[in-house]
Amino acid sequence: MPHYPPHFLNGSIIAVANGTLKKVEDLTTEDFIESANLSHDLKINVSEVVQMVPITERDTVQLSFTVGPQKIQVTVESTLEHPFFVFNRGWSSYNPTQTLIRYKLKCCQLNIGDLCISLT
Repeated sequence: MPHYPPHFLNGSIIAVANGTLKKVEDLTTEDFIESANLSHDLKINVSEVVQMVPITERDTVQLSFTVGPQKIQVTVESTLEHPFFVFNRGWSSYNPTQTLIRYKLKCCQLNIGDLCISLT
């Protein structure tokens, strides 16, 4: 059974590094960058979407990214509606309609070449 993180639910409150509380749907690229800059524990990386392969028998998608300046190849399996934050666009997912149903979170379509924010 897939895990559906509650912090992606529309209206969930997220504390950014400067102490400000924001709704998840109101987060911006600058919030992620500022949080990484203010934190000793977090580093921001760019993860470029390089491949998306749907796995229909499991209702999931295999996503491949190149991460960071070293372009390390990382592949993850995700639910179709799992949101990712894309630089200067906002929340995006493989299936925005399912994201809206599951999380009540409006998303854009995730595409090959999108640059997602990764906090490590």
